[in-house]
Amino acid sequence: MMRSTARPSGRTAGLTLIEVMIAVLVLGVGVIGAAGLQATALNATRTAEATQRLAATARSELDVVRGMAFTTTEATTTNCVTSATGCTLAVLPCFVASGGTLDCTLAMVSEPAAHAVVVHVVENDRELRLRTVVLR
Repeated sequence: MMRSTARPSGRTAGLTLIEVMIAVLVLGVGVIGAAGLQATALNATRTAEATQRLAATARSELDVVRGMAFTTTEATTTNCVTSATGCTLAVLPCFVASGGTLDCTLAMVSEPAAHAVVVHVVENDRELRLRTVVLR
């Protein structure tokens, strides 16, 4: 038996230039889309890391402040106790208002029942504020 070694006709033998160009275009669009997603993910990771650093600094400051005894009757703002860069600490005296709610909106209170503490941390273009109330 003899085998036929005839080649297929020119139309079915391979890909045309147009088909190759379309395949390269589709592949290119996919690669560009993946690169864009990668850049977005990298930016989100950097933002999350910066937020974590700010939150750790603020939490550390609040931990120190919770152990302090406040006697001030006036609202004050100072640098943080831990000397963290870009960190400020605001202490606001609070009183018990009618209805038993705690009011920390006045700049001066004769006999504070508690103190509201606000830690504000700034790093580059990001900032974070944490608030807590320290009871007497």
